[in-house]
Amino acid sequence: MGRKSPFPDDSFTCATMTGVLGHLSDPIDVFGEMYRTLGDGGRIVVSGSDPELEGTPAAPEPMASRMRFYTSDDLEELASEVGFETVRVVRPNLESYARDVGVPEEHLPLFDFPSRFLLARKGDNA
Repeated sequence: MGRKSPFPDDSFTCATMTGVLGHLSDPIDVFGEMYRTLGDGGRIVVSGSDPELEGTPAAPEPMASRMRFYTSDDLEELASEVGFETVRVVRPNLESYARDVGVPEEHLPLFDFPSRFLLARKGDNA
């Protein structure tokens, strides 16, 4: 693994990553650090880098050509590889939530598809 974060092992109960995954050169290293710093029963939620977003306003060119996009199987494999015991991907549609918080009507189509969220838990307290 690469450079460790300044946090001791088992420091946190949860971690989240939004819109970062597709830009990481070594996602296994980052997932490993999240795993290391979570205590038993700790959870992660990771979103972003959906293949369906490539080339859309959410991931336009030239940015999209510099990103990596992950399928549900890819995300589950990343989490499992570093040791997360309970791993699943959920695909909720976020359009109604975007509408509820006041996202302008012209931008609602960006939220009208099944978003991809990796949910994973460390340890046997699943």
